Amino acid sequence: MNKPIYFLLQHLKIGGVEICITNIANVLVQRGYKVFLVLTLQDIELSNIDSRIRIIHLTKLHHGDKSIFYKLYRRGVSYVAIRRFIHKLNNTIIVSTRNEYNIMLSKYSNNTNIRIAQLHHDYVGHKGIENDFKLRYLNIDNFLILTDDVKEEIRKMITPYNKHTKLITVPNFISSINMECNSIKPRDNIAIAVGRLSSEKGFLRLLDIWKVALSLSDCNIKLFIVGEGPERNNLEKRIIELGIGSSVTLLGQKSSQEVLHLMYRSKVYCMSSFTEAFPTVLLEAMSCRLPQIAFDVRVGPRNIILNDNTGYLVRDNDITTYANHIIRLMNDNIEWQRFSFNSYKRAKDFSVDNVINRWESIFKGEIYGWF
Repeated sequence: MNKPIYFLLQHLKIGGVEICITNIANVLVQRGYKVFLVLTLQDIELSNIDSRIRIIHLTKLHHGDKSIFYKLYRRGVSYVAIRRFIHKLNNTIIVSTRNEYNIMLSKYSNNTNIRIAQLHHDYVGHKGIENDFKLRYLNIDNFLILTDDVKEEIRKMITPYNKHTKLITVPNFISSINMECNSIKPRDNIAIAVGRLSSEKGFLRLLDIWKVALSLSDCNIKLFIVGEGPERNNLEKRIIELGIGSSVTLLGQKSSQEVLHLMYRSKVYCMSSFTEAFPTVLLEAMSCRLPQIAFDVRVGPRNIILNDNTGYLVRDNDITTYANHIIRLMNDNIEWQRFSFNSYKRAKDFSVDNVINRWESIFKGEIYGWF
């Protein structure tokens, strides 16, 4: 009989981590596992949660007030609640998704449980996190990391201190390959970008890129930016300053299905992030046969995009080269079709079965090399 699985999360608001965990939980419950999503906050925005998954709220708190006093209060209450909850569990699988939960999982969970921690962000180089890896994660059984290069850096960091924890590469998966895109159809001259409107996503520099692209183009091209966040006002001001309002549209938050439909209309997916971990949105673009362009930051895009095959990896902050690639994909239909075909093929490498089979092998202790 399979052990029950408890995923430890802060909330189920719309976000990359929350969507990935919900997708994993949905597939596991379909395979016969009892799955619990354990939340320290009440906030739920996601709707595609299988009815067989049980949601457990440990507190009555909400994301709420952003003042430092409320954040400290919320952190303290959440810490006590999750520590008590972890302490009660026996003979289960516990999956932690946040650094502070990883620490508590290592400290308070007994060894009848399989203790799994996930790294959803690129924390390498952050001194506090490095100390956690060395000193506070000692009882974690499996640490799941999205890319091989980050795994190797962490391995070098913790080897002298921790002989117990297994470091395992498990990427995100794409929940379904978009069969609507199984054939190449004419596209509009649209570039699309999707993500939270926050500074690390680099949308301000994407607007600068777009200004250059407009100067290079002899046809009518459009940029759609999908998402909401704290940078929206700055983006609106920048659009006015650059005089590009007629060709750029901030579409706000859209459903997953609406995003796929927009991708299916578009010719280029643009990622402008300063930092990423494993951006699933690139897989979604690939499943829609949509070529991608991204800056070659330390990790993330380089682990998904095959340069000059599914898209382009551009030297970080090389705005002119980035803009030239946009125009090339808009104008060169032969090149676009080659990238489009290769993108759809690449998406299949990250299928549900490939990734979830990996999860199940970890639950059973059958660890082997992959990717």
